[in-house]
Amino acid sequence: MRLTKGSYKCILYRQTCECVQLKIGIELAKNGQAQVSWAQMVRDVLITAMNKGQLLPIALFAVAIVILLKLPSEEIVKLTYNILGKLSSGEMWAYLLLLVIVLAWYMHAKKMRTEYSKELDRIGQEKSKLQAKLAGKKFRSSNGGN
Repeated sequence: MRLTKGSYKCILYRQTCECVQLKIGIELAKNGQAQVSWAQMVRDVLITAMNKGQLLPIALFAVAIVILLKLPSEEIVKLTYNILGKLSSGEMWAYLLLLVIVLAWYMHAKKMRTEYSKELDRIGQEKSKLQAKLAGKKFRSSNGGN
């Protein structure tokens, strides 16, 4: 992403914002590329996860990783055999089914959000065409387009 003075890329909406020139914690190098620190990267990832409703799964995954990293390797082997033994005896199939259902729900919700967004764009374009036809002139787009 190339940044110039007076033009900043809006990450969330993927459009260039000319009138609002917010520059929060981004330094420009001599070649014009944005230099983002690790703290800014983590902040951006967490904000995006909050906006998309993914903060809780990310937090649970991070806690699980930290717990696994802190366990001695012998305990990880015992835990793995214990989980596989319970799966083979039929004690933990409900958890496996829960995981499959949650993944299916997630994929379905993602598909529905995409279709909803496409439909909103289509309706907006149709409204703009009708508005331009009735007014007899073309209006500027309010979302960064022409």
